[in-house]
Amino acid sequence: MKKSRSPLTLFLLLLTATFNPVSAQVGFNNPNPHPSSIVDLTANNKGLLIPRMTSAQRQAITSPANGLLVFDKTLKAFCVYDTVSNPDKWLRLNSMQADANPNSDVVSKTSGNMGLGTGTPSHKLDVVGNIRTSDTIIATVGRFTGTITASSFIGNGSVPSGSIIMWYGAAPPAGWAICDGSNGTPDLRGRFVVGSGTNANPAPGDINPTYTVGTTGGENKHLLTKSELPKHKHTVTSAATDNGQVTVAPSSTNDTYYTLGAGSPLFFSPVGGAEHHNAVNLPTHAHTVSGNTGDGTTDGVNAQSHENRPPYFVLIYIMKQ
Repeated sequence: MKKSRSPLTLFLLLLTATFNPVSAQVGFNNPNPHPSSIVDLTANNKGLLIPRMTSAQRQAITSPANGLLVFDKTLKAFCVYDTVSNPDKWLRLNSMQADANPNSDVVSKTSGNMGLGTGTPSHKLDVVGNIRTSDTIIATVGRFTGTITASSFIGNGSVPSGSIIMWYGAAPPAGWAICDGSNGTPDLRGRFVVGSGTNANPAPGDINPTYTVGTTGGENKHLLTKSELPKHKHTVTSAATDNGQVTVAPSSTNDTYYTLGAGSPLFFSPVGGAEHHNAVNLPTHAHTVSGNTGDGTTDGVNAQSHENRPPYFVLIYIMKQ
């Protein structure tokens, strides 16, 4: 049965609820208001309407009380005044707006920032505390700044574990280890790195081995053996030991002689006649060839190694843990 009360009756009830310390609850359509309430309304097809106003009208309220509640028609949201914060300010109870489909998207059409755990957000979403997600975080156009600490990655992460890079410094960054044979790293100290597999385009004469991951080889200096020397020859040129001049002068109209240095002359007969010559005593001289020589059983190669490395610059190899 629907009960109706006149304005006077309602006024008297409110006065009773206000000034009667024994009966301090008022029930509307509810004969048994809850003891913790001042006003207890019960309805199945009606609601409670509180003052409705624009944002300008709300902001024009003089000295609003702490907890004052209104509905802002401009923001389409309930607003409550907070005097506990410093400074005092209006708080929007819910800045979210549901899609036409209640089970679909929830959006915020505010142009300001949203703070979780902070009253002074400086970004669109400013969170003071931990964030937990069971799905993927996607940055379409953006990047992370600051420090991100993760106990593990699913997939490759930013740099997969086992990656080895060259590092300019004495100590590796956090999460990396020097490749010195410890902490599960290969010992790359003083070594070059060669790609595994076989060279698809070997140079002429290249042995072209098949390199396997983890194998080592090569040497800093190499000692040549006789079998490693290519076939070659040496040309020796000897200079004259005297003045090096040959004097040509006729002794008569029919004969010509040649003198080589301080030696005896050589005589030749005229053209058409019999050839005559005498032995020549050449000046004493010698030819000297320097260098190591062998006697046919030895190679004459000194046991000295030579530098086998290209010019280099020293860095350290570090591996992602």
